[in-house]
Amino acid sequence: MLEDDTNLKEVLTNETSEKEAKEKTPLNSTSPDFLNEIQRENAENAEEETLNKKREEVPMMDYEKMTLEALTKELKRLIEHEKITSIKSHIEAIKKAFDNKYSQEEDEKRELFLADEDNEEKDFYFSLPIRDEFYKAYNHYKQLKNQYQKQLEQELQTNLKRKQDIINEIKNLVSLGKDDIAWNTDTLFRKFQELKKQWYEIGAVPREYYDDIWNNFNHHTENFFDYLSLTRDFQKIDFKHNLEEKNKLIEKAEALLNEADPQKAFRELQLLHKVWKEETGPVEKEYREKLWEQFSSITKKIHDRRQAFLHQLEQIFIDNKHKKLGIISQIEEITSQERNSHSDYQKAIQQINELREEFKKIGRVPQEVSEEIWQRFVLAIRAFSKKKNLFYKENKKIHNENVSKRMELIAIAKANKDSSDWEVTTPLIQKIQEDWKKIGAIPRKLSNELWEDFRTACNHYFDRLHQERRKQNKDENSNINKKKELLDELKAFLLTGNREEDIKVLENFQEKWNHLGSLPEKLRVLETRFNKIMGVLYKKLNFDKKEIELIKYNSKLDRLPEGENALLREEIFVRKKIEDIKKNILQLENNLQFFTNIDEKHPLMREALKSIQEEKDNLVIWEEKLKELHIHESKE
Repeated sequence: MLEDDTNLKEVLTNETSEKEAKEKTPLNSTSPDFLNEIQRENAENAEEETLNKKREEVPMMDYEKMTLEALTKELKRLIEHEKITSIKSHIEAIKKAFDNKYSQEEDEKRELFLADEDNEEKDFYFSLPIRDEFYKAYNHYKQLKNQYQKQLEQELQTNLKRKQDIINEIKNLVSLGKDDIAWNTDTLFRKFQELKKQWYEIGAVPREYYDDIWNNFNHHTENFFDYLSLTRDFQKIDFKHNLEEKNKLIEKAEALLNEADPQKAFRELQLLHKVWKEETGPVEKEYREKLWEQFSSITKKIHDRRQAFLHQLEQIFIDNKHKKLGIISQIEEITSQERNSHSDYQKAIQQINELREEFKKIGRVPQEVSEEIWQRFVLAIRAFSKKKNLFYKENKKIHNENVSKRMELIAIAKANKDSSDWEVTTPLIQKIQEDWKKIGAIPRKLSNELWEDFRTACNHYFDRLHQERRKQNKDENSNINKKKELLDELKAFLLTGNREEDIKVLENFQEKWNHLGSLPEKLRVLETRFNKIMGVLYKKLNFDKKEIELIKYNSKLDRLPEGENALLREEIFVRKKIEDIKKNILQLENNLQFFTNIDEKHPLMREALKSIQEEKDNLVIWEEKLKELHIHESKE
């Protein structure tokens, strides 16, 4: 034994106790929070940091903004090129983004499907090949993860066994030094250093043995030093080496203060703390407190910067949460509004689609509300879709009724498009055109087709009508000139005195006049002149008023348009005229009762009796006209 063994033992014992007091404090609830946090995460990650399979930093992308194809491609890339231990959080974030995006696309397709009236009785089915491709890759990742976990468990158990063997070897060094002279101090120390090196090269052990195995190792290390009582030279060499290593760790920690990524700096700091605790030994007493305070001070700065970054990130997530909730509220507000037309719903659909795209562009929200917000968004979209689909479903019946109404009008237009009864058909076609405008909306795919059928039938009729009118106008202008010439001939005609011959001439004038057709309203004065001259001539031939009126009426009947409607309207007119005359006669006869104490010679009485007789004469004439009308109808 060397004479300074006792001092060395004291130094090593103090170093160990202080090291335990300060470097093991993360397991003590009374230590600073930033040290507790580092120690806890180191303990949790120890199982994955074995056999040089430590986690590597993999950048976290904004997966929520990626397409289904991009997410699948990134999933495959991570599985193929990155370590399984480094991509767990990435894989789960990708899966969540994929499921959300796929569900959203499925909802959109369902809306379009249900909006199509032809699909009401069909079952909705949606599937994209990209989903099978994605989950094939994801299941492959789970298989690899399970394989790695089994391998990791085996390796952790192997590491535990090897470390337990090393502890036993260190424990046996004391016995070797006592029983075998070949094991001198130098030999024992070199063997200890070799075992210590092997210890640190072995990876982690199962988490439940983490503290026990370290405490056991430290305990037998202290026992070895108690027995060994190293010389000052060995002690100084060991202290010097440990001082250099701790200063290097401090330098590395200081360099992390300049790292732009606070998250990366904190992860690197975790590794430095692990090395400080597990891979560096004690230093001389005068440096111990100073080095630890320096290392702790840097640790606090990096921890504080990370906390500030996380707080800032959390605030961004909170802002995103409020933005998304605002969009959801807008969707719910749009859904609550009442709409009664297709155009209103088209505007609302456009607004919903714009809000949906805006929602997609907003970044992440706090994890604890992420699923809740997504579900509320999905429910808001579905509520709008349900209300919209209900509107279109209820309107389908109205649309079908409108289609039937339009089909009826098309049938009327086609049935009358070749009619030549212009007076009856023209107002009919005009009426159904007005009715068409009053009919409500119909499905767009039928609207143009039905309108084209209706328009074609109506245009066909009016093209014929305009052609006929052009012809009539041409004939009418020619007939007007001929009627003027005929009127001049009539004016120049003189009765010969031969009554029968003169009547034949007048009848011939009347026949020619009738044959030339009707006159336009503005030239009806020619008709009046002709009839007046004819009346004068017939009167000269001793025709009475009734005979002259019947001649004129028969002339009118000859000029009526062909068809039952014209004769029917004329009969209605004549009968109404007869009824009106009878009413006038009755009224005049009732008025005679007011004439008291006067005889028939009184001027008023004479005037009243004259009016009654004139009305009776007119009644006879109109009754005769009705007879002539019946005769004319029988000829038809």
